[in-house]
Amino acid sequence: MVYTNEEHWHAVHIRSRHEKKVCHDLCRRDVETFLPLVTVPSSRRDRRAEYDRPLFPGYLFVQISRDRAWDVIDTKGVVRILGPRSWEYSVVPEQQIESVRTLVESKVKLDPFAELKVGRVVRIKRGLLRGVEGQLIERRGQARIVVAVDLLGKAVTADIDADDAEAI
Repeated sequence: MVYTNEEHWHAVHIRSRHEKKVCHDLCRRDVETFLPLVTVPSSRRDRRAEYDRPLFPGYLFVQISRDRAWDVIDTKGVVRILGPRSWEYSVVPEQQIESVRTLVESKVKLDPFAELKVGRVVRIKRGLLRGVEGQLIERRGQARIVVAVDLLGKAVTADIDADDAEAI
């Protein structure tokens, strides 16, 4: 395969909860970035605030040529540029980027955790229950979920942040 030095959009896997910091650092390196954010209510019970959360937690998009890939990979918090091999990066079509941009700018209510449906088996990624698997039994708004976990032969429920779980 012949690689050209044209700029294309690529998806970048980011350390969990580092999306905004990595986006800022890449912008300082003159890398064009796109981090789609959606406004969601706070999951804290003592506050009625809203905040911006990534539409695709753990990912952002960069428009780079092949020779600028190291600028991205070398940024603290970047895990990798997505692709079938470590040296071959998947291209995200411009039309898909523009479609996501249009959706985000339209202020239509979007669900960043659409894959977390009631009844699905999920794995908890962070916190004291890290690595524990259970069944999602309830969604409490956009930011919270309730997971039923079988511990020591007893079923218990845990109320956790939606971005602390992943569908398996």
